[in-house]
Amino acid sequence: MVYTEFVSSDALIRNVSKTQAKLSIRNEERPVAIQIYGRETAAMADAARICEEACPDVLDINFGCPVKKVAGKGAGAGMLRDIPKMLEITRAVVNAVKIPVTVKTRLGWDHDSRIIVELAEQLQDCGIQALTIHGRTRSQMYTGEADWTLIGEVKNNPRMHIPIIGNGDITSAQKLKEYYDRYGVDGVMIGRATYGRPWIFREVKHFLRTGEVLPQPSVAERVEIAREGLEKPRGRYVTLEVPSVSVLDERDAAVIEVCARELRALLPPEGPVLVLGVGNRRITADALGPRTVQRILVTMGAGAAPPVRGLRPVAAVAPGVAAATGLSLQQLAAALVGQLRPAAVVCVDSLCSAEGQRLGRTVQFSDAGLYPAQADHTRHLTRDTLGVPVVAAGIPTLMQAQEGADLVVTPRALDSVIAHGAALLAGSVNRALQPRLTVQQLCWLTG
Repeated sequence: MVYTEFVSSDALIRNVSKTQAKLSIRNEERPVAIQIYGRETAAMADAARICEEACPDVLDINFGCPVKKVAGKGAGAGMLRDIPKMLEITRAVVNAVKIPVTVKTRLGWDHDSRIIVELAEQLQDCGIQALTIHGRTRSQMYTGEADWTLIGEVKNNPRMHIPIIGNGDITSAQKLKEYYDRYGVDGVMIGRATYGRPWIFREVKHFLRTGEVLPQPSVAERVEIAREGLEKPRGRYVTLEVPSVSVLDERDAAVIEVCARELRALLPPEGPVLVLGVGNRRITADALGPRTVQRILVTMGAGAAPPVRGLRPVAAVAPGVAAATGLSLQQLAAALVGQLRPAAVVCVDSLCSAEGQRLGRTVQFSDAGLYPAQADHTRHLTRDTLGVPVVAAGIPTLMQAQEGADLVVTPRALDSVIAHGAALLAGSVNRALQPRLTVQQLCWLTG
Protein backbone atom coordinates (compact mmCIF):
# COMPACT_ATOMS: atom_id res chain seq x y z
CA MET A 1 0.00 0.00 0.00
CA VAL A 2 1.27 3.50 -0.81
CA TYR A 3 0.49 6.99 0.46
CA THR A 4 0.50 10.24 -1.47
CA GLU A 5 2.68 13.13 -0.46
CA PHE A 6 0.76 14.83 2.35
CA VAL A 7 -1.62 17.53 1.15
CA SER A 8 -2.46 20.84 2.81
CA SER A 9 -6.17 21.17 3.61
CA ASP A 10 -5.96 24.96 3.21
CA ALA A 11 -4.41 24.65 -0.26
CA LEU A 12 -7.03 22.11 -1.30
CA ILE A 13 -10.02 24.25 -0.40
CA ARG A 14 -8.38 27.23 -2.15
CA ASN A 15 -8.08 25.05 -5.27
CA VAL A 16 -4.30 25.51 -5.62
CA SER A 17 -3.41 23.68 -8.84
CA LYS A 18 -0.11 22.19 -7.60
CA THR A 19 -1.92 20.77 -4.59
CA GLN A 20 -4.78 19.40 -6.69
CA ALA A 21 -2.21 17.57 -8.81
CA LYS A 22 -1.13 15.58 -5.74
CA LEU A 23 -4.54 13.87 -5.75
CA SER A 24 -3.80 12.07 -9.01
CA ILE A 25 -3.92 8.29 -8.53
CA ARG A 26 -2.83 5.56 -10.92
CA ASN A 27 -4.47 2.14 -10.72
CA GLU A 28 -1.16 0.31 -10.39
CA GLU A 29 -0.58 2.23 -7.13
CA ARG A 30 -3.65 0.78 -5.42
CA PRO A 31 -4.40 0.30 -2.63
CA VAL A 32 -3.51 3.95 -2.08
CA ALA A 33 -4.19 6.51 0.65
CA ILE A 34 -4.36 10.27 0.28
CA GLN A 35 -2.87 11.97 3.34
CA ILE A 36 -4.00 15.42 4.46
CA TYR A 37 -2.90 17.81 7.20
CA GLY A 38 -4.18 21.03 8.69
CA ARG A 39 -5.23 22.72 11.92
CA GLU A 40 -8.77 23.95 11.20
CA THR A 41 -11.66 21.54 11.66
CA ALA A 42 -13.91 22.91 8.90
CA ALA A 43 -11.06 23.09 6.38
CA MET A 44 -10.00 19.53 7.13
CA ALA A 45 -13.57 18.25 6.68
CA ASP A 46 -13.94 20.11 3.38
CA ALA A 47 -10.55 18.87 2.19
CA ALA A 48 -11.57 15.31 3.07
CA ARG A 49 -14.63 15.61 0.82
CA ILE A 50 -12.47 16.90 -2.03
CA CYS A 51 -10.06 14.01 -1.59
CA GLU A 52 -12.90 11.50 -1.60
CA GLU A 53 -13.80 12.60 -5.13
CA ALA A 54 -10.37 11.39 -6.28
CA CYS A 55 -11.44 7.86 -5.22
CA PRO A 56 -8.59 6.82 -2.90
CA ASP A 57 -8.94 3.57 -0.98
CA VAL A 58 -8.17 5.32 2.32
CA LEU A 59 -7.98 8.88 3.67
CA ASP A 60 -5.16 9.39 6.16
CA ILE A 61 -4.75 12.30 8.59
CA ASN A 62 -1.18 13.37 9.32
CA PHE A 63 -0.72 14.22 13.00
CA GLY A 64 2.96 13.29 12.88
CA CYS A 65 4.97 15.65 10.67
CA PRO A 66 7.57 17.29 12.96
CA VAL A 67 8.99 20.00 10.68
CA LYS A 68 8.72 23.57 11.92
CA LYS A 69 6.67 24.99 9.05
CA VAL A 70 3.95 22.38 9.74
CA ALA A 71 4.12 21.51 13.45
CA GLY A 72 5.05 25.08 14.38
CA LYS A 73 1.72 26.25 12.98
CA GLY A 74 -0.26 23.71 14.97
CA ALA A 75 -0.70 21.12 12.21
CA GLY A 76 0.96 17.70 11.87
CA ALA A 77 2.71 16.77 15.12
CA GLY A 78 1.77 20.20 16.44
CA MET A 79 -1.63 18.69 17.24
CA LEU A 80 0.03 16.63 19.97
CA ARG A 81 -0.06 19.83 22.07
CA ASP A 82 -3.84 20.19 21.59
CA ILE A 83 -5.40 16.75 21.94
CA PRO A 84 -9.03 18.00 22.15
CA LYS A 85 -8.56 19.76 18.80
CA MET A 86 -6.94 16.67 17.31
CA LEU A 87 -9.92 14.55 18.33
CA GLU A 88 -12.37 17.17 17.06
CA ILE A 89 -10.71 17.20 13.64
CA THR A 90 -10.60 13.40 13.53
CA ARG A 91 -14.31 13.09 14.27
CA ALA A 92 -15.15 15.76 11.69
CA VAL A 93 -13.15 14.03 8.95
CA VAL A 94 -14.59 10.59 9.77
CA ASN A 95 -18.11 12.03 9.56
CA ALA A 96 -17.37 13.95 6.34
CA VAL A 97 -16.55 10.94 4.13
CA LYS A 98 -17.68 7.39 3.47
CA ILE A 99 -14.23 5.91 2.82
CA PRO A 100 -12.06 4.55 5.67
CA VAL A 101 -10.16 7.18 7.64
CA THR A 102 -6.83 6.44 9.32
CA VAL A 103 -4.35 8.48 11.36
CA LYS A 104 -0.58 8.69 11.51
CA THR A 105 1.02 10.26 14.60
CA ARG A 106 3.96 10.05 17.02
CA LEU A 107 4.51 8.91 20.62
CA GLY A 108 3.86 12.42 21.95
CA TRP A 109 5.21 15.97 21.86
CA ASP A 110 8.32 15.26 23.96
CA HIS A 111 9.79 12.68 26.34
CA ASP A 112 7.64 13.91 29.24
CA SER A 113 4.38 13.62 27.29
CA ARG A 114 4.51 10.25 25.57
CA ILE A 115 0.74 9.80 25.58
CA ILE A 116 0.29 7.44 22.67
CA VAL A 117 -1.26 4.53 24.63
CA GLU A 118 -4.13 6.67 25.90
CA LEU A 119 -4.33 8.71 22.69
CA ALA A 120 -4.69 5.59 20.57
CA GLU A 121 -7.88 4.64 22.41
CA GLN A 122 -9.29 8.15 21.99
CA LEU A 123 -8.58 8.16 18.26
CA GLN A 124 -10.16 4.73 17.92
CA ASP A 125 -13.28 6.07 19.62
CA CYS A 126 -13.44 8.82 16.96
CA GLY A 127 -14.06 6.15 14.33
CA ILE A 128 -10.71 5.71 12.58
CA GLN A 129 -10.06 2.35 10.93
CA ALA A 130 -6.30 2.05 11.57
CA LEU A 131 -3.48 3.87 13.35
CA THR A 132 0.14 4.31 12.26
CA ILE A 133 2.63 5.24 14.98
CA HIS A 134 6.12 6.62 14.42
CA GLY A 135 8.34 5.59 17.32
CA ARG A 136 9.66 9.06 18.16
CA THR A 137 8.32 12.21 19.79
CA ARG A 138 8.03 15.48 17.91
CA SER A 139 10.96 16.91 19.87
CA GLN A 140 13.19 14.11 18.63
CA MET A 141 12.43 14.95 15.00
CA TYR A 142 14.41 12.15 13.30
CA THR A 143 17.28 11.93 15.79
CA GLY A 144 18.07 8.98 18.04
CA GLU A 145 16.45 5.58 17.62
CA ALA A 146 12.75 4.92 17.17
CA ASP A 147 11.22 3.41 20.33
CA TRP A 148 8.93 0.56 19.29
CA THR A 149 8.15 -0.55 22.86
CA LEU A 150 5.27 1.92 23.14
CA ILE A 151 4.02 0.86 19.71
CA GLY A 152 3.95 -2.68 21.06
CA GLU A 153 2.04 -1.51 24.16
CA VAL A 154 -0.63 0.06 21.98
CA LYS A 155 -0.95 -3.12 19.94
CA ASN A 156 -1.18 -5.32 23.06
CA ASN A 157 -3.78 -3.10 24.73
CA PRO A 158 -6.84 -5.36 24.98
CA ARG A 159 -9.12 -2.36 24.37
CA MET A 160 -7.61 -1.74 20.93
CA HIS A 161 -9.29 -3.53 18.05
CA ILE A 162 -8.18 -1.53 14.99
CA PRO A 163 -4.98 -2.41 13.06
CA ILE A 164 -1.78 -0.85 14.42
CA ILE A 165 1.01 -0.07 11.96
CA GLY A 166 4.55 0.54 13.20
CA ASN A 167 6.97 3.01 11.63
CA GLY A 168 10.52 4.20 12.24
CA ASP A 169 14.04 3.05 11.39
CA ILE A 170 12.98 0.16 9.15
CA THR A 171 15.95 0.01 6.81
CA SER A 172 16.05 -3.63 5.71
CA ALA A 173 13.89 -6.67 5.14
CA GLN A 174 15.49 -8.44 8.11
CA LYS A 175 14.74 -5.59 10.49
CA LEU A 176 11.17 -5.37 9.26
CA LYS A 177 10.62 -9.08 9.96
CA GLU A 178 12.26 -8.78 13.39
CA TYR A 179 10.10 -5.84 14.51
CA TYR A 180 6.94 -7.27 13.00
CA ASP A 181 7.38 -10.47 15.00
CA ARG A 182 8.65 -8.85 18.22
CA TYR A 183 5.97 -6.19 18.64
CA GLY A 184 3.04 -8.01 17.04
CA VAL A 185 1.93 -5.08 14.88
CA ASP A 186 -0.52 -5.57 12.03
CA GLY A 187 1.69 -3.83 9.50
CA VAL A 188 4.94 -1.95 9.01
CA MET A 189 5.37 1.36 7.19
CA ILE A 190 8.64 2.19 5.42
CA GLY A 191 9.44 5.85 4.86
CA ARG A 192 12.89 7.39 4.50
CA ALA A 193 14.55 4.06 3.65
CA THR A 194 12.86 4.20 0.24
CA TYR A 195 14.77 7.34 -0.79
CA GLY A 196 17.13 6.30 -3.57
CA ARG A 197 16.21 2.67 -2.94
CA PRO A 198 12.74 1.94 -4.37
CA TRP A 199 13.62 -1.74 -4.70
CA ILE A 200 13.45 -2.18 -0.90
CA PHE A 201 9.86 -3.39 -1.28
CA ARG A 202 10.99 -6.13 -3.66
CA GLU A 203 13.62 -7.14 -1.10
CA VAL A 204 11.04 -7.25 1.70
CA LYS A 205 8.56 -9.34 -0.27
CA HIS A 206 11.24 -11.83 -1.26
CA PHE A 207 12.60 -12.14 2.27
CA LEU A 208 9.17 -12.64 3.85
CA ARG A 209 8.32 -15.26 1.27
CA THR A 210 11.60 -17.21 1.20
CA GLY A 211 13.77 -16.06 4.11
CA GLU A 212 16.51 -15.24 1.62
CA VAL A 213 18.21 -11.87 1.14
CA LEU A 214 18.14 -10.61 -2.43
CA PRO A 215 21.42 -9.33 -3.87
CA GLN A 216 21.57 -5.58 -4.45
CA PRO A 217 20.73 -4.38 -7.98
CA SER A 218 23.64 -4.02 -10.35
CA VAL A 219 24.76 -0.62 -11.59
CA ALA A 220 23.03 -1.34 -14.91
CA GLU A 221 19.77 -2.16 -13.13
CA ARG A 222 19.96 1.03 -11.07
CA VAL A 223 20.57 3.09 -14.20
CA GLU A 224 17.56 1.47 -15.88
CA ILE A 225 15.36 2.20 -12.85
CA ALA A 226 16.49 5.84 -12.89
CA ARG A 227 15.92 6.11 -16.63
CA GLU A 228 12.41 4.69 -16.27
CA GLY A 229 11.58 7.33 -13.71
CA LEU A 230 12.97 10.12 -15.86
CA GLU A 231 11.37 9.08 -19.16
CA LYS A 232 7.82 9.79 -18.08
CA PRO A 233 7.04 13.48 -18.53
CA ARG A 234 5.92 15.39 -15.46
CA GLY A 235 2.25 16.19 -15.22
CA ARG A 236 -1.05 15.07 -13.84
CA TYR A 237 -2.30 11.64 -14.85
CA VAL A 238 -5.89 10.51 -14.30
CA THR A 239 -7.11 6.94 -14.82
CA LEU A 240 -10.78 6.10 -14.43
CA GLU A 241 -11.93 2.49 -14.25
CA VAL A 242 -15.20 1.50 -15.90
CA PRO A 243 -16.80 -1.98 -16.10
CA SER A 244 -16.25 -2.15 -19.85
CA VAL A 245 -16.15 0.63 -22.41
CA SER A 246 -17.92 -1.66 -24.88
CA VAL A 247 -21.16 -1.39 -22.87
CA LEU A 248 -21.11 2.39 -22.49
CA ASP A 249 -22.47 5.00 -24.84
CA GLU A 250 -23.28 8.71 -24.85
CA ARG A 251 -26.40 8.12 -22.76
CA ASP A 252 -24.36 7.02 -19.79
CA ALA A 253 -24.46 10.50 -18.28
CA ALA A 254 -22.93 9.54 -14.93
CA VAL A 255 -19.70 8.24 -16.47
CA ILE A 256 -19.50 11.21 -18.82
CA GLU A 257 -19.95 13.64 -15.93
CA VAL A 258 -17.05 12.09 -13.98
CA CYS A 259 -14.79 12.07 -17.04
CA ALA A 260 -15.74 15.64 -17.92
CA ARG A 261 -14.95 16.87 -14.43
CA GLU A 262 -11.48 15.32 -14.52
CA LEU A 263 -10.80 16.62 -18.02
CA ARG A 264 -12.04 20.13 -17.21
CA ALA A 265 -9.60 20.33 -14.29
CA LEU A 266 -6.70 19.82 -16.71
CA LEU A 267 -7.75 22.55 -19.16
CA PRO A 268 -7.50 26.35 -19.05
CA PRO A 269 -10.82 27.77 -17.79
CA GLU A 270 -11.46 29.77 -20.97
CA GLY A 271 -10.28 30.37 -24.53
CA PRO A 272 -10.58 28.41 -27.79
CA VAL A 273 -9.75 24.70 -27.81
CA LEU A 274 -8.54 22.52 -30.67
CA VAL A 275 -9.52 18.84 -30.47
CA LEU A 276 -7.23 16.55 -32.47
CA GLY A 277 -8.30 13.02 -33.34
CA VAL A 278 -5.00 11.17 -33.73
CA GLY A 279 -4.89 7.85 -35.56
CA ASN A 280 -5.97 5.98 -38.67
CA ARG A 281 -9.72 5.66 -39.14
CA ARG A 282 -9.21 2.67 -41.47
CA ILE A 283 -7.57 0.53 -38.74
CA THR A 284 -10.15 -0.28 -36.08
CA ALA A 285 -7.75 -0.45 -33.12
CA ASP A 286 -6.30 2.95 -34.10
CA ALA A 287 -9.57 4.67 -35.04
CA LEU A 288 -10.59 6.02 -31.62
CA GLY A 289 -9.28 9.55 -32.25
CA PRO A 290 -10.85 10.15 -35.67
CA ARG A 291 -14.20 8.66 -34.61
CA THR A 292 -14.27 10.80 -31.47
CA VAL A 293 -13.67 13.96 -33.48
CA GLN A 294 -16.75 13.21 -35.60
CA ARG A 295 -18.90 13.71 -32.49
CA ILE A 296 -17.31 16.90 -31.14
CA LEU A 297 -19.53 19.99 -31.02
CA VAL A 298 -17.63 22.33 -33.33
CA THR A 299 -18.27 26.02 -32.71
CA MET A 300 -15.43 27.66 -34.63
CA GLY A 301 -13.29 27.45 -37.71
CA ALA A 302 -10.37 29.53 -38.86
CA GLY A 303 -11.33 33.06 -37.86
CA ALA A 304 -14.97 32.13 -37.23
CA ALA A 305 -16.93 33.24 -34.17
CA PRO A 306 -19.07 30.83 -32.12
CA PRO A 307 -22.61 30.61 -33.58
CA VAL A 308 -24.24 30.75 -30.13
CA ARG A 309 -23.35 33.18 -27.38
CA GLY A 310 -22.01 31.49 -24.27
CA LEU A 311 -20.47 28.53 -26.09
CA ARG A 312 -16.73 28.03 -25.89
CA PRO A 313 -14.95 28.20 -29.27
CA VAL A 314 -14.03 24.65 -30.27
CA ALA A 315 -12.49 23.26 -33.46
CA ALA A 316 -12.05 19.56 -34.18
CA VAL A 317 -9.74 17.98 -36.75
CA ALA A 318 -8.57 14.46 -37.58
CA PRO A 319 -5.18 15.00 -39.29
CA GLY A 320 -5.21 11.52 -40.79
CA VAL A 321 -2.16 9.42 -41.53
CA ALA A 322 0.72 11.87 -41.32
CA ALA A 323 3.02 9.74 -43.48
CA ALA A 324 0.69 10.19 -46.45
CA THR A 325 1.21 13.96 -46.39
CA GLY A 326 4.98 13.99 -46.13
CA LEU A 327 4.63 15.91 -42.85
CA SER A 328 5.03 14.63 -39.32
CA LEU A 329 2.10 14.61 -36.91
CA GLN A 330 3.92 17.27 -34.94
CA GLN A 331 4.21 19.51 -38.01
CA LEU A 332 0.54 19.09 -38.89
CA ALA A 333 -0.55 19.88 -35.34
CA ALA A 334 1.74 22.93 -35.18
CA ALA A 335 0.26 24.26 -38.42
CA LEU A 336 -3.28 23.90 -37.04
CA VAL A 337 -2.27 25.61 -33.80
CA GLY A 338 -0.71 28.44 -35.78
CA GLN A 339 -3.89 28.90 -37.82
CA LEU A 340 -6.48 28.58 -35.05
CA ARG A 341 -4.44 29.95 -32.11
CA PRO A 342 -6.19 27.85 -29.42
CA ALA A 343 -5.67 28.29 -25.68
CA ALA A 344 -5.22 24.51 -25.43
CA VAL A 345 -5.20 21.32 -27.49
CA VAL A 346 -6.99 18.09 -26.59
CA CYS A 347 -5.47 15.04 -28.30
CA VAL A 348 -7.62 11.91 -28.48
CA ASP A 349 -5.84 8.69 -29.36
CA SER A 350 -5.99 4.93 -28.97
CA LEU A 351 -3.59 3.98 -26.19
CA CYS A 352 -1.21 1.07 -25.82
CA SER A 353 -1.21 -0.58 -22.40
CA ALA A 354 1.27 -2.85 -20.71
CA GLU A 355 -1.57 -4.53 -18.81
CA GLY A 356 -4.19 -6.65 -20.53
CA GLN A 357 -6.83 -5.97 -17.89
CA ARG A 358 -6.85 -2.29 -18.86
CA LEU A 359 -7.87 -2.88 -22.46
CA GLY A 360 -11.27 -1.31 -23.01
CA ARG A 361 -11.72 -0.83 -19.27
CA THR A 362 -10.06 2.48 -18.40
CA VAL A 363 -10.32 6.07 -19.56
CA GLN A 364 -7.11 8.06 -19.22
CA PHE A 365 -6.30 11.78 -19.22
CA SER A 366 -3.01 13.63 -18.80
CA ASP A 367 -1.86 17.24 -19.01
CA ALA A 368 1.64 16.02 -19.95
CA GLY A 369 0.47 15.82 -23.57
CA LEU A 370 0.51 12.99 -26.07
CA TYR A 371 3.75 11.15 -25.50
CA PRO A 372 3.85 7.87 -27.47
CA ALA A 373 6.42 5.28 -26.51
CA GLN A 374 7.94 5.34 -30.00
CA ALA A 375 11.43 6.74 -30.31
CA ASP A 376 10.11 9.03 -33.08
CA HIS A 377 9.85 12.34 -31.24
CA THR A 378 7.97 13.89 -34.17
CA ARG A 379 4.85 12.19 -32.79
CA HIS A 380 5.14 13.92 -29.40
CA LEU A 381 2.49 16.59 -28.95
CA THR A 382 3.30 18.58 -25.82
CA ARG A 383 3.40 22.16 -24.58
CA ASP A 384 7.07 22.29 -25.57
CA THR A 385 6.41 21.18 -29.17
CA LEU A 386 3.18 23.13 -29.82
CA GLY A 387 3.55 26.17 -27.55
CA VAL A 388 0.18 25.70 -25.83
CA PRO A 389 -1.09 23.33 -23.10
CA VAL A 390 -1.78 19.85 -24.48
CA VAL A 391 -4.13 17.39 -22.75
CA ALA A 392 -4.19 13.76 -23.88
CA ALA A 393 -7.34 11.64 -23.68
CA GLY A 394 -7.70 8.01 -24.63
CA ILE A 395 -8.71 4.44 -23.97
CA PRO A 396 -6.29 1.49 -24.14
CA THR A 397 -7.22 -0.61 -27.16
CA LEU A 398 -4.00 -2.50 -27.86
CA MET A 399 -0.90 -3.81 -26.15
CA GLN A 400 2.40 -5.38 -27.06
CA ALA A 401 2.33 -9.10 -26.31
CA GLN A 402 5.29 -10.57 -24.47
CA GLU A 403 5.64 -13.37 -27.02
CA GLY A 404 6.95 -11.09 -29.75
CA ALA A 405 7.58 -7.44 -30.40
CA ASP A 406 5.40 -7.41 -33.53
CA LEU A 407 2.41 -9.19 -31.99
CA VAL A 408 -0.41 -6.87 -30.96
CA VAL A 409 -3.21 -7.90 -28.63
CA THR A 410 -6.57 -6.14 -28.84
CA PRO A 411 -9.63 -6.50 -26.59
CA ARG A 412 -12.60 -8.63 -27.42
CA ALA A 413 -15.52 -6.72 -28.90
CA LEU A 414 -13.01 -4.24 -30.36
CA ASP A 415 -15.59 -2.68 -32.69
CA SER A 416 -17.84 -1.92 -29.71
CA VAL A 417 -14.93 -0.59 -27.66
CA ILE A 418 -14.01 1.88 -30.41
CA ALA A 419 -17.60 2.91 -31.20
CA HIS A 420 -18.76 3.33 -27.65
CA GLY A 421 -15.39 4.63 -26.49
CA ALA A 422 -15.56 7.37 -29.11
CA ALA A 423 -19.05 8.28 -27.96
CA LEU A 424 -17.94 8.33 -24.33
CA LEU A 425 -14.86 10.45 -24.98
CA ALA A 426 -16.72 12.85 -27.26
CA GLY A 427 -19.44 13.27 -24.65
CA SER A 428 -16.79 13.90 -21.99
CA VAL A 429 -14.90 16.44 -24.11
CA ASN A 430 -18.10 18.22 -25.11
CA ARG A 431 -19.35 18.36 -21.53
CA ALA A 432 -15.95 19.57 -20.25
CA LEU A 433 -15.82 22.36 -22.83
CA GLN A 434 -19.49 23.33 -22.78
CA PRO A 435 -20.59 23.02 -19.12
CA ARG A 436 -23.69 25.16 -19.73
CA LEU A 437 -25.19 22.38 -21.86
CA THR A 438 -26.42 19.09 -20.41
CA VAL A 439 -25.21 15.73 -21.66
CA GLN A 440 -28.58 15.19 -23.31
CA GLN A 441 -28.44 18.54 -25.12
CA LEU A 442 -24.90 17.86 -26.32
CA CYS A 443 -25.84 14.41 -27.59
CA TRP A 444 -28.77 15.91 -29.52
CA LEU A 445 -26.60 18.68 -31.03
CA THR A 446 -23.90 16.25 -32.15
CA GLY A 447 -26.32 13.63 -33.48
